[in-house]
Amino acid sequence: MFLGIMVVPMSLLSLYNNGYFNGLRLFKQQALIKTIYPFSRVFFVFLFVFLGLKLWGILFGYFVGTLFTLMICIFLLKRKKIIKPTKTRFSSKKILFFSAPIAISALGFTVIKNINTIFIKSFLLDNTLVGLYTSALTLSNIPYMIFLSVPIALMPSISKSISSKNYKLTKKYISQSIRYLLLFMVP
Repeated sequence: MFLGIMVVPMSLLSLYNNGYFNGLRLFKQQALIKTIYPFSRVFFVFLFVFLGLKLWGILFGYFVGTLFTLMICIFLLKRKKIIKPTKTRFSSKKILFFSAPIAISALGFTVIKNINTIFIKSFLLDNTLVGLYTSALTLSNIPYMIFLSVPIALMPSISKSISSKNYKLTKKYISQSIRYLLLFMVP
């Protein structure tokens, strides 16, 4: 039950950090939050374990670290005067039809990305070998994670240039990003 409660602040943190900061091209604030988040979790976990809470200290520290980072995120957004009340209303049906394909594709991507470990576990039946496979898989994902930052940073810029009908700038963003990706990927 406690783990289920932790999903709420984690999803709000993702909404603010990956949604607002990235969508508004506030990459400096986004990088700051992405740096503070793991350090705050480690700090609070060590603090609560040191205070003698053992396993509950780990869970509670993780939860408090997430809440702490979420509060910093909200503070940064309010300081930039980004969080404003709005009178625009969206119907639940419209939001559901917009979010359903995104949720289904995210679930499908997660299943496809992790199904190999389940197959390996069913074939090998040895947790040590599966652990070694998972470690190698994690290390092999480092280039993917590095190159994943490009579309995350590029998407808001392309979206803004297209909405302002600046197709020359859009073409420049895409061609330069492909050029930089190829410079890193070819060697």
